[in-house]
Amino acid sequence: MQQLANILNEIEERLNESKSLEVAYENGTPVIKDVKGIVKYKVSKNEVKGIRKRKGKVKEKTKKVLLKLSEKLIQNKTAFKIIIWPKVVELRFDLDRFISIYDKEVKIAGFTSKEEEPLSYIYNILETHGKIVFLKPLK
Repeated sequence: MQQLANILNEIEERLNESKSLEVAYENGTPVIKDVKGIVKYKVSKNEVKGIRKRKGKVKEKTKKVLLKLSEKLIQNKTAFKIIIWPKVVELRFDLDRFISIYDKEVKIAGFTSKEEEPLSYIYNILETHGKIVFLKPLK
């Protein structure tokens, strides 16, 4: 399990630097990558010049929860992304299924129950963080 410790150390380093990350699997081995967004339009540096970028900072309590969640998900060989926004950290499994982790609450989208995988692996950890809200899908 030395490999798991190394992966968790790297995740912790990235969280300390407020860098979003992705955990993927290559030949059954977890690999940490930078999150790549979807680019629909090329923008030059001059066009972006006046735009202010706000970087989120991960609070200590949230960081501890994210490390526990990451450990459980890696043990269950689940691919996921951790995306850091200014006021929330998002744990994303795919386009429609994600968990938003705020200071005192957790919002879950794309899941119908706590028994659904991969939510079933981590639900008890989320309960320790705060109030849990299931978001209903838009119709």
